[in-house]
Amino acid sequence: MHVQVIKAQSRRKLLSETRRLLGPDALILSVRKEPGSKPGEFEWEAVVGMDPNDGELATNVVKKLPVPDQRPPRLELITDVPREAPAPAPKPAPAPKRDLSPVVIHPAAQKLMEVRSNLTQELGAVLETRGQNSDGLLRMGQRLAQLESDLLTSLMQELDIPIRFVPVLRDLYSSGYPEGEALRLLSMVRHHTDGDNDIEMARFKSCLRKVIRREVKVADTENDNKPGVSIFVGSSGVGKSAMAAKLAADLRVTKDARPVLGVLKPNRAIGVALMRRYADCLDLDFVQIRTRLQLEHLVEMAKHTRVILDTPGISPFDEGRLRSLRKTLDAIPNADVHTVVSNSMGQTDVLCALDAFGHVGADQFAVTRLDEAPYPGRVLTAAARSGLSLSYLSNGTQIPDDLVRPRLKKLLSSVLEPKRAIAS
Repeated sequence: MHVQVIKAQSRRKLLSETRRLLGPDALILSVRKEPGSKPGEFEWEAVVGMDPNDGELATNVVKKLPVPDQRPPRLELITDVPREAPAPAPKPAPAPKRDLSPVVIHPAAQKLMEVRSNLTQELGAVLETRGQNSDGLLRMGQRLAQLESDLLTSLMQELDIPIRFVPVLRDLYSSGYPEGEALRLLSMVRHHTDGDNDIEMARFKSCLRKVIRREVKVADTENDNKPGVSIFVGSSGVGKSAMAAKLAADLRVTKDARPVLGVLKPNRAIGVALMRRYADCLDLDFVQIRTRLQLEHLVEMAKHTRVILDTPGISPFDEGRLRSLRKTLDAIPNADVHTVVSNSMGQTDVLCALDAFGHVGADQFAVTRLDEAPYPGRVLTAAARSGLSLSYLSNGTQIPDDLVRPRLKKLLSSVLEPKRAIAS
């Protein structure tokens, strides 16, 4: 088998180029994504194999394929591939990364998660068996609780955190804070209190509030009824359209304003129809922004009224569409661009989305589905690590009743006083 490497600027172009050169029967051994030569750009690379017995076409194609700068490590023993001398080229600089708040993850925290995961799997296997052993389940649950207690005690001792503050750590866990992030916060509190072992619980929590406040920014949304543009961007299915409709309805009902509701660069008729229906129900004007001339009219319109725009869903990994979105947003000066994420997403996915759309101009983010995942700690963690301002929360499906303008004080209370409602 002949093995070669094909490179392209996007995954779609990579697959298209592979099919064009090698045909539909080409065997793609691996695909990987690497930073490109410019910030925010990426390069895709596929390792492709083909049978030399496929005839003259295979021989000609192998000769035409570009020679990689270096052979993939997994293919170091392959020596029968014809190669040409690679052209000298400077090594591309890695893409810059957004400055995130550092998170110290203690090794024992990872062990704690592994133990919990393993025991959870064993519990699931026992539940799937026909003859359920309630005594066995009870023993396994007790064992899990004992292991977590032992590991938690060990962590607190190593970080010099008094054991009597374990309830605070458990409150952070329960609110959705990742374990490493929660431990980091408690360590910072100990640092700011000079390791005072006699510190009272009330003062400890007060200091914790101050630490979180310094890391989290909440956007000022009190004047969102004034002229301007609000644009909601994000992946498909996170609730952008509903968030735009909730904001428009809220301004219409509570602030007696008449914003314009619309869609920016729509690519699906069903999305346009949905937003048009929202506008009709709220008795608002509706716009579609497709051309450069319409963009210019939008900028003029925004000088006199608030314009709220939905956008098509874009994957955080689709560099081509992200670049196109960035070009469009650059033509709308002073727009409030909100990345919409779902609180039911994993923390890594949320940060990935905030980073990707932050590079196209989003400086605020909104969170949906807190009714499905009522964990304010996830929201505060995302705000602290991304550096973006938190703008809106969605606590259900009712329009506009479930739109929440967050207050940091109330968010902190929902973390440290779990009985209180989220940001209510």
